[in-house]
Parts: sequence; C-alpha cells; structure tokens
Amino acid sequence: MHDIRFIREHPEAFDKGMARRGLSPVAAELLGLDERRRAITTELQTLQTRRNVASKEIGAVKAKGGDAQALMDEVAQAKARMAELAPRLDLGGVVLISAALTAVVFPLVQGRDLGWPAWTFVAMALSAVGFVVFGWHTKRVAARGGDPLVTPSLFGKRAFTGGLLSGLAFFSAMIGFTLVFSLYLQIGLGYSPLKTGLASSPQAAGMVIGFIVASAGLSAKLGRRLLHMGLAVMTLGAGLFAVMVHAAGAAGATPWHLVPALAVVGFGMGLMMAPFFDLILSGVEPHETGSASGTLNAVQQLGGALGIAILGTVFFHFLRIGPTGPVRTTVEHGMQWALWIVIGLLAITYVAVFLLPRKAREEPQPA
Repeated sequence: MHDIRFIREHPEAFDKGMARRGLSPVAAELLGLDERRRAITTELQTLQTRRNVASKEIGAVKAKGGDAQALMDEVAQAKARMAELAPRLDLGGVVLISAALTAVVFPLVQGRDLGWPAWTFVAMALSAVGFVVFGWHTKRVAARGGDPLVTPSLFGKRAFTGGLLSGLAFFSAMIGFTLVFSLYLQIGLGYSPLKTGLASSPQAAGMVIGFIVASAGLSAKLGRRLLHMGLAVMTLGAGLFAVMVHAAGAAGATPWHLVPALAVVGFGMGLMMAPFFDLILSGVEPHETGSASGTLNAVQQLGGALGIAILGTVFFHFLRIGPTGPVRTTVEHGMQWALWIVIGLLAITYVAVFLLPRKAREEPQPA
C-alpha cells in the first residue's frame, strides 16, 4: 500500500526506480486496479444521480396526470351542473307582458283614427291589470325555483325602479320629438324626405358631440349630475325650438332658423344618454345585471312607442286640412303643444333621475 501511495504521488520515481524494486510490477498492477475501482465508483454515483432525477420526473408526470384527470372530472361535473341550471323560457311571463303592452300601445296608436271608441279606454285600463298580474306571476315563478322573465328582486332596487321611470319618460320625449319634428317639416313646411333628413342633421351632430364630451371623463367625474345637465340642455333646446316655431308663425321656419335649437337638443341628448345605463346598472347586483339590462332595453322600446303614440296624437289633433293643404297655423299649434309635452316629460325624467346612484360602479382594473 505504501508503494501504491508513493507511485500515485510520485509517478516519476516509479519510472526511475522500477528496476530496483521487486514489488514494482505488482504495485503497478494494483495501481491500475485501484484506478479502475475509482472510475467504476464515479460511474455508479453518476448513474445513481440520474436515477434520482428520473424518479423525480416520473413522480411529477404521475402528479400531473392525476391533476389532469381531476380537472377533467371537474369540467364534466361543471357541464352537468350548467345543464341542470340552464335558464328556461318563461312563456307565461312572455304572454302576460306582451298582452299588457299591446293593450296600452295599440289603442294609443289607432285610437285617433278610429274616433276613440270605448274599447280603446277599456283596453288601456286592462293593461294596468295585466302588469299587476305579470308581477304576481314573476314572483310565483321565482318562488318555485324557476326562471322568471324579470328577476323580482330588481323591483326592490331604487336605482332600477328609478331607471324604469326615467327611461320611460326620457325615451318617450326623445323619440316622440323626432317623429313630430319630421311631421312638422314634411306636412307643415312641405319638405321632402331628403330635405327633412338634412334638416335633422344638426341634432345628430350635437348628439355625437355630447357623447364625445361625456365620454372624455365627465361621466366618471360628474355621474348623476351629468344626466341633470343633459336634461337641462335638452329642455333649453326644446324651449328655443318652440320660440322659433312661434316666431316663424304661418310662414314657417327655415332649416337655418332651427339649427341652433336642434344642435342644443342633440347635445343634451348625448350628455344624458352616455352615462344613463351605467348608472342604473351600478345600482343592481352583478347577478341581476342581465335581467336589468334586458328590461331597460324593453322600456326604451316601450317609451319610444308611447312617445310616438302620444305626441303624434296631439299633433294630429290640432292639424287641420284646408282646400290647399294643411293649415299652417294648426301645424304650428300642434308642434308647440307637442313641444310643451316634451318639456313636461323631460321634467319628469329630471325628478326620477334623483333615484339613481350618484356615481357609476367602477370597473375592476386588469392585473
């Protein structure tokens, strides 16, 4: 062993003194065996390290396989639950609300042409009963665990009920004003449809500008106050329009006379509509948002139908046809009365807006 250690530490001495030492060949053989032993030991350690790494990798693969199987099981269970919880159409609610809406809109639209027979008033009275029955039906379906057409809890939310009232009055005023304005230009002033559309362009331009201004940070900063500002601007524009119609008299106003009033009305519409739905929906729970949004869209359409029916009826009530066509003074009176009704509807909207939240709900920022 001393020879092996010596040779390992002093190989040059081995070369010089090999002949003088009788054990040197044996020591050389032992040294070679020792070197091979060390090489085999190193290789065994390397293989053991690789084996440990492979075992860890196999364990990770098995764990991932287990997680994947568990995830697949959870997905299958979620699909089964979604199938069980899928909403079912409330056909009874659809029939009831459709009947109630028809009972109030159809008589308003056709009553004047038919001479307001008794059945029109009976139908409008029955529509109120229809809405009450619809509310009872909705609560009954929800109590049985069904899917009502409108979530009953929404009607207990101040923001939602205020949104229904303000939306009904506002869209009645807005869409009704658009109709009566077109009638005034075409029937009263004899404008062609193309000229009527061009004369209405200041209102559309004002609305676009109002949307842009409201979306530039005013909606988030002012909240409900922006709605009041928009309604005040619209009322100012409608009043200015009435003054222009009265000043024009029987001669009729020209499109250039109406540009300022129309632009102001459109600008107010844009300020009002930009934050309107966000404010209402911020006052309901997240799981009620879908039902609330659908109901508000339906109220928007209903308001438009009521506005067309009411303001159209008022306008034609004053209109008289003479030997040469419509009497200009009656057209003026019909338009002015319609404008006063528009102003009244805007005032109702102004009061109802106080029921809405002061600010819209802030959207969560992505991480």
